[in-house]
Amino acid sequence: MTGRAPRIYLAGPDIFREDAAEFANWQKAVCRDYGLEPLHPMDNNFKPDFKSLDGARDIYHADVGQMLRCDVICANMGMFRGPEPDSGTCFEVGFIAGLNAARERFGAQVPFRPLYGYVEEAPTYPEAIRMCGLEDPENPGYDVQGCHITPWEVLTVNLMMEIPMHETGAFITTGFEDCIAQIAADWKAGKFTVA
Repeated sequence: MTGRAPRIYLAGPDIFREDAAEFANWQKAVCRDYGLEPLHPMDNNFKPDFKSLDGARDIYHADVGQMLRCDVICANMGMFRGPEPDSGTCFEVGFIAGLNAARERFGAQVPFRPLYGYVEEAPTYPEAIRMCGLEDPENPGYDVQGCHITPWEVLTVNLMMEIPMHETGAFITTGFEDCIAQIAADWKAGKFTVA
């Protein structure tokens, strides 16, 4: 443990909530209560001109900038508009996982950033598809588009998202605050450091 608090990037679709600003303030307060410095995408939620790419670019670059400054990522991997997590959050998890892989495999000079994810409810991946009414009732085990539903009984989200969390941090099935508590405990136990 060093003198500086870990900077934690809070990924997730919570910026789309009706109470997004209040919820972001609550999330940031929880982080601070555990001794972590939050980097929240809501802080980059400018009022873009939805008729041009400039506003979208500004948000993208600001969010990527926060990810490059963070020491750890905490991602809301709950179902969003269907059985899958938010696609933007998946990109953010993949971005950090890619940096970690580049560091490990190719000796890239980037800091290691552990990945933590959480859900509020933890149906298995196939259960989530069924909950959303996307399994073909006439062809069990396949979705309504005719694609096989992978029958993982140990995963909550797609393995490409969840496995990097198990390998570098944790995947928490009991919500945001429990995930933050795990991150703080792991940092204090020296499981990861800040530069």
